[in-house]
Order: sequence, then structure tokens, then C-alpha cells
Amino acid sequence: MIKKKRKFRKKQERKKRTSSLEFFPSLFSLLNAFFGFLGIIETMKGKYETSAILILLSWLMDIMDGLIARTLKATSQLGIQLDSLSDSISFGIAPSLLIYSFYLRNVPQGWIIPFLYSAAGILRLARYNVIAINESERHSYFVGLPIPASAILISGIVLLFRNRFSGPLFYGVLSIVLLILSFLMISKIKYPNSKYFQLMKRRNTVFIFILSFLIAIAYVAPHFVVLSLVIPYILFPLFIAFNNYLKRKSLREEVIPDQSN
Repeated sequence: MIKKKRKFRKKQERKKRTSSLEFFPSLFSLLNAFFGFLGIIETMKGKYETSAILILLSWLMDIMDGLIARTLKATSQLGIQLDSLSDSISFGIAPSLLIYSFYLRNVPQGWIIPFLYSAAGILRLARYNVIAINESERHSYFVGLPIPASAILISGIVLLFRNRFSGPLFYGVLSIVLLILSFLMISKIKYPNSKYFQLMKRRNTVFIFILSFLIAIAYVAPHFVVLSLVIPYILFPLFIAFNNYLKRKSLREEVIPDQSN
């Protein structure tokens, strides 16, 4: 009986300790939402570059949230939901409103594609929550493009191009980019997460080569730093997925006998 009571007390103490530690990652999740909210306000004021910077600050808070939760082992169901709700504001609503207000406001029905982006992002977050709740083991990849990567690309476009380009051609290209991002977010293409990069760092020199290449780009052209980081992240899994598709196709052709003989 005494041993059982001790075990029960230890469990209760662990629960209390964990619940108190959960405050720290949750604080950064709320800071993520806070900067996203400020980004929306700045967009409404017409301060588009400030809004883009605030979205990038939200991304940093999102990184800190996950890093602290893993370091303190303070992940929880509440934390998962709070993180996704904050992401929906900072990386779903804020970027779509930014891109609409800055570029597509005067385009006929220009609100449709930004809304599709927001809807795809929210669906992506909802699917992530379902996967995170139902699977106990943490994988080294995300299913679909993470919504922060899409938001970073949008912020990078605003900061890089500003008012340098306009007209139907530019707006058309921008709309296509938003549609591609929307598709990638709800796709089943595997995108690497922090666990994948930890594994790469341990066993593969390719990681070091890629990192060195990106640092070199950032040094030569610092204004491209955001895009130079996020564009390879978005595109590289597409090449892998296409390569895997070609391999599967060639294997099927080898297995299926020639019907003409």
C-alpha cells in the first residue's frame, strides 16, 4: 500500500511539474498570435513591409514554441491546439490579407485566391492536429507544406519586390504562386521537419553542403536571405516526390509482362 501511494504521489508531482512547464511554450504560441494580429493591423494601415516583418517575427515565435516544448518535454494536447490556432492567424489570415491589400485589391474578384490560400492553410493545420493527436511517435517529416513556409515566402515577396512590379502579368504570376502554395499545403508530399534535419546533421554531409550554400547566398545578397532559405525547402521535396514517382513507374513496367508476346 505504501509503495502504491508513493508511486501515485510521484505521478501527481510529475503532472504538476509538466503542467507548470506547459506555460512557457504556450506563452510563445500567444506571442506568435500577437505578432500576427499586429501584422493584420499594420496591413489595414497600409504599412505592408512592417506587416511582412511582423509575420516573420511570428515565425520566430513559432520556432521558439516548438523548441521550448521539446526541450522541456512539455508538449500537450492544449499546446498543439493553441499552436495551430495561432498559426491560422499569423500564417493563414495575416499573409492572405497582406497579399490582397498590397497587390490584388484592385483586381476583379481579387479576394478569391487569398481566401483559397487561407482555407488551404486552415485545412492543413486541422489535418496536422489530427495526425499529432492520433500518432504517438514523432516522424521526421510533415505531410504537406507547413503553413509557416508559405507565409515566409509571401513575406519575402513583399519585402523583396515592394512596389517594383505591377500589372496583369505580375498579378497573374502572384496568383499562380498562391494557388501552388495552397495545393502544396493540402497535398501529401512529405516535407522535412526539425527531427529530419537533426538526423541529416548526424549522418549526411549533404546537409552541411546545403547549409553552406545558403549561407553563401545570404552573404553575397543579404536581401535574398529569406527567399534563399524558403524556396529550396519548398522545391526540394517536389523533386524527391517526382523522382520517387518515376522509380515506381519503372518498377511497375518491369513487373507487368509485355502483353504483345
